Amino acid sequence: MVAIAQHKTIAQHDHITLQELPASGVIYFVKGTAVVTMQTPNLKMINNMVFGQGDWFGDYQSQKASAISFKFSVLDSIEIIIFDNNKLQHLMDEELETFSWLYHISSESRPKWLQSQLLGRENKQIRIVYTRDQ
Repeated sequence: MVAIAQHKTIAQHDHITLQELPASGVIYFVKGTAVVTMQTPNLKMINNMVFGQGDWFGDYQSQKASAISFKFSVLDSIEIIIFDNNKLQHLMDEELETFSWLYHISSESRPKWLQSQLLGRENKQIRIVYTRDQ
C-alpha cells in the first residue's frame, strides 16, 4: 500500500486538480477541509459532505461511468494521500487483503453519506452540510 501512495498538497485555486480528484482513486485527508458535492445529472439529488483530517473518500472504480457527479471544494489548501485507481486494480489482483481495506474505507464514510441523504430530504430549499465531531 505504501508503494502506491502519493502525497499531494492541493491549493484552493487549483481547479483542474480538484476536478480530477474524484476519479483519481481512494483519498485520505491528512490536513485541511474539503466539501464534496454529489449530484445526479437531472439535479434531483444534491448532497454535500465535509471531509477533514483522518477521513477517507473515493472508490477503486472509475467515477467516469457513475450516474452521480462529484465536485470538490476546499476552504484552504488540503494535504492528501491518493491511492491511484490503476495501481489499486493491480494490487487487488496480487493481494486479496486489499478488499478488506476497501471495505473498511467504505464503512468509514457510510455515516456521512447516510446523514447527507436524510438531511437532504428534509427540505429542498435548504442546503445542509453534515460533519462529524473531530
